[in-house]
Amino acid sequence: MITNIGDIQLTDSRLLQGVSTKFGYTYATHELAVGKPSRQSIGANLTEWRLAVRLHYQFCDPATVLAQLQTVLNNGKPVPLVFDYLDYVGYVTLDDVDVTFVEVATSGRPLIIDGNLTLSEFSGD
Repeated sequence: MITNIGDIQLTDSRLLQGVSTKFGYTYATHELAVGKPSRQSIGANLTEWRLAVRLHYQFCDPATVLAQLQTVLNNGKPVPLVFDYLDYVGYVTLDDVDVTFVEVATSGRPLIIDGNLTLSEFSGD
């Protein structure tokens, strides 16, 4: 599965370890004086994606990809999300980057970084 998050390419299938998504709907509950409460549809929630990645020195420069992710996160601007270069999902915001440095060289250069990325659908202007 080839995935692009903005300009960041997770082009090697070994980098992307898993994808999960969460979507739902919001309802308001109205209490009634007599009888059961009623529910009113408010609308769909924003879709959320969670991507598990392994940045491995054999396939990319983990420090460079991590820096790119930090730049997208710090910019706080929506970026396009594309799966397989064919399935354009739309614009998302990168909400959270959670990483673990699995292996580090004696020089301090990260060799393997495991991470989880949380992205949310962007429905604004």
